[in-house]
Amino acid sequence: MAMQPRSSLNQGYTLLELLVVIAIIGLLAVSAIPAGRKVVEAAALRADVRAVVVALRQAQRRAVDEQRSVVVLVQASIPAESKDEIPLTSAGVLSMVGNTHAVEYFSDGTTIGGTLRLKEGHQSKDIHVAWLTGAITIGDSP
Repeated sequence: MAMQPRSSLNQGYTLLELLVVIAIIGLLAVSAIPAGRKVVEAAALRADVRAVVVALRQAQRRAVDEQRSVVVLVQASIPAESKDEIPLTSAGVLSMVGNTHAVEYFSDGTTIGGTLRLKEGHQSKDIHVAWLTGAITIGDSP
């Protein structure tokens, strides 16, 4: 009995091959979810840091221009999943009332200095305010 070649209409993938491909795609999608969450957290943290730095620089400029003290208040929020951890902590000599951190710029542009730590998920950044010059630097938190 001679074997006949398959016709082009009968060629294709078996159900088993399709199921294997779908399972692999599903595994790849599930493994990508944590990486996507980290990207979103990093973007939110960058935006928060940028907003605080802009507010601090504007306050310093305003203090010098108007020859008076200007205070920036940064309100810390407590995440719903963790009531024990406040995402914004003062690691320096910034004054703090409750969950509010105050950075005061004096009329000559100087400040008492300190560090604000902003946290989003498992990532955090420190915003250092130099005590004499009021210069702002951003660094990774330990």
